[in-house]
Amino acid sequence: FCPCPGRSVRVCYPKQMNYSRPHLPTSLGIDKRLPVFVFPEELSFFASDESSHKQVLTLYNPYDFTLQYHVMCNAPQKYSVVDAKGNIDAHSCIDVVVRHKQAGDGPFDVTDKFRLDIYADGKLVGRKHIPATLTSSAPSDAPQLKPRGRSPIYQEARQQEDSCIPSQLLAANTAQAHREQQTPVVLLLVLASFCVAILFLPLEGTPTSLPEYLHISVNQKLIVAFVLGMLTMVILRS
Repeated sequence: FCPCPGRSVRVCYPKQMNYSRPHLPTSLGIDKRLPVFVFPEELSFFASDESSHKQVLTLYNPYDFTLQYHVMCNAPQKYSVVDAKGNIDAHSCIDVVVRHKQAGDGPFDVTDKFRLDIYADGKLVGRKHIPATLTSSAPSDAPQLKPRGRSPIYQEARQQEDSCIPSQLLAANTAQAHREQQTPVVLLLVLASFCVAILFLPLEGTPTSLPEYLHISVNQKLIVAFVLGMLTMVILRS
């Protein structure tokens, strides 16, 4: 296997999966220790369809630590791989572009293999083989290949080269961001309600049926009123 040179597109997406770092065996004889997340899991090139001569492998890192990757191929003279080696930050993904340089020449129906090795702290922790097949033409019942054009999100990512977030991940991230925005507002409302309850407590020296520790001073009420005003401003702005 020989690496192929190239360039990659890298971007982080919001955290949505929380994987704790597992224990990594010290023996390098085990090929697969961590699940390797890559899409697609196989490449199909069609000589009659020029749009299929350039395809994208998206490598995902859902873990809480940085991974290193290395893409290799058993037929490097046929393919050009964009940035065959690099790092994937925690909770990030990276696009690796694969181009078939001899799609029009054949031979056809021959399956080559790409090997994706994943490292952590310099140790091999995962491996995945990705078959790549060149055929003369696409099957009649197969959908036409459009590189990363399955949704407007994919199309924008291909045009601007600044995103590798699939549409289903975008929806999950949007929901997660909405929940994260709601959480501070709820907390602020709880704090504001607490401040209002304190303001209704009687002043010190006022004869009531409440215990003495529930009586507060004028200065304490002024402080609570100031805090309540700040909380109200924050809530209104959010």
